[in-house]
Amino acid sequence: MFFELSKSSQKKFPQHFILPNKLVLNTDEGWKKIVLNDYVIILKGYSNNYDLETLASKLTTNERTSIKGNFCAFVCTDDSVKILHDRDRGFPIWIGERSITNLIEQSEPVWEDCTLTVDSMMNVDKKWTSPYAFKRKEISDQSIIDNIHNLLNESFENFLSHNTLPLKMYLSGGIDTLLAWTYLDNFTKNYEIVDYEYIKNTYFYITNKKIIQKHQLYNQIHLWDHPCVLVTGSCGDEYFMRGPHTAGQILKYHGYNLIENISESDYMWYFLNRESSKQGVLNGIDSVKEDQSLESVYEDVFARNKNDFQHWHLDNTLTFTPFKDTSITELVLQSSTEQLISQAKNASIQKELIRKIDNRKLKFLTKWKNYYDVDNMTSLWTNINNLKKLHPHKK
Repeated sequence: MFFELSKSSQKKFPQHFILPNKLVLNTDEGWKKIVLNDYVIILKGYSNNYDLETLASKLTTNERTSIKGNFCAFVCTDDSVKILHDRDRGFPIWIGERSITNLIEQSEPVWEDCTLTVDSMMNVDKKWTSPYAFKRKEISDQSIIDNIHNLLNESFENFLSHNTLPLKMYLSGGIDTLLAWTYLDNFTKNYEIVDYEYIKNTYFYITNKKIIQKHQLYNQIHLWDHPCVLVTGSCGDEYFMRGPHTAGQILKYHGYNLIENISESDYMWYFLNRESSKQGVLNGIDSVKEDQSLESVYEDVFARNKNDFQHWHLDNTLTFTPFKDTSITELVLQSSTEQLISQAKNASIQKELIRKIDNRKLKFLTKWKNYYDVDNMTSLWTNINNLKKLHPHKK
């Protein structure tokens, strides 16, 4: 879902849409043009609840959308172009001297709370939404897990009800992909378990490979040239409160030092002992100010998560990212201190969600996050290949 809005066509992109106000939208593959009355909508991605035609019709009357999913839309009239997205924008935006893009970092970043409208001379009007305001609620730890379960059921059911593309799932052994697989497998067996790494050398990928790989999570991606959906655990760490910075931050507020209390028996031990992760936790701890309120700390967490962009589609391969949903974070942060600690160290909430559906799937979980030793991965893929024989992908 890469783009560059400018006054001219750019060779590094395979698609070029001439907009009603004569600007040019340069994109990777997979974008769709829909004409509705006085509007031209060019969009890519998905919404949980709507197919693209229905989504396009809803975007013509929105200043900012609350629709869940992972999409980008350029809503065009004769005078202007408005850039819209789902409730939790999944991609960066930068404004440069001659273009607006999410491919190459430019001088002015546009944070998630800002909507852009662009005229024919590339003049940009910015409109900001009100900051997120956290409100503490009285809710039990078990109710939090039950409510997240209901959210995920709704996300998967709604998306699968209108998706017509082939589904693919790569199991890394981590808790996030395992959780996504558990819900996917509960709704359908019509998907492929991918036991290979694959990057199709499309025009856009080959032309922009080094630039694309500067986006961290695009070093961990598959790419097929036919339209399909890769179901991912993307954003699981962050939105479930296991990200180093945010976990360190919220636990510091509650008087708990994550670095000093992580042990070898914890699922997150190996990951949090990496220097970059350890520094992230320490930065989170240092970010908590004296006398800062719980609401203020939690609002900082939301602002950080909403601008932590990970997977936003690549050519004809869409990425279904059901954990990119602030409704999940809103619930997790209502937890007791004990549940927050257990989640940050051992992914306890996510393990309970898996147990609700199929406890047997926990045998596919690696000992530690991002720990890929030979014995561990051999065992994982032996089990997965045996499973594939029992539930072959339907073509």
